[in-house]
Amino acid sequence: MMNGHIALSQSQMGIYLECLERQGELCYNLPYLYVFDLSLDAKRLCCAVEMAIKAHPTLFTKLALNDEGIPVQYICEEPLQLSIERLEDGDFMKYVKPFQIVGDRLFHVHLLQDDEHFYLLWDCHHIINDGMSLQILLHDIETAYNGGTIAPEETTLADAVEQEAALRASEAHEAGRQWFAET
Repeated sequence: MMNGHIALSQSQMGIYLECLERQGELCYNLPYLYVFDLSLDAKRLCCAVEMAIKAHPTLFTKLALNDEGIPVQYICEEPLQLSIERLEDGDFMKYVKPFQIVGDRLFHVHLLQDDEHFYLLWDCHHIINDGMSLQILLHDIETAYNGGTIAPEETTLADAVEQEAALRASEAHEAGRQWFAET
């Protein structure tokens, strides 16, 4: 790691390259819509979502190009202040927009309300998020809403990249590569 910038994992690099070919398109967006009844406390819901997001700094991962033009990632926490927006037309897809893979914050969150429901619209780029990560975030939102304490993020993308690099440098990995090359 140099100046807080780390390399991409192999899977992240594959996603990154695919996104370069499809700039301006919905590519690797993971949008989810959660529907809640109006019995929830709107202010508490906003605070719970903010607290859960802030407990996971990896969500604030951004990509940049280093001096050699190679993509790297770093965490750039930005202020986050949510409020409930009025949903008039029921068009949730207008909130799902393509991510600019380099330099953009790689998640969008919207709290919406119509006459019948609250909605949490979560859209995150797959390069920093997957289904398991989303389940953890949702659990943390529920915990925060109910007044509980959220455990800090245990493993970051930087940790995962370092673990992958160590595994790729191991004798076992090289033995596996050779075995596959021979079969």
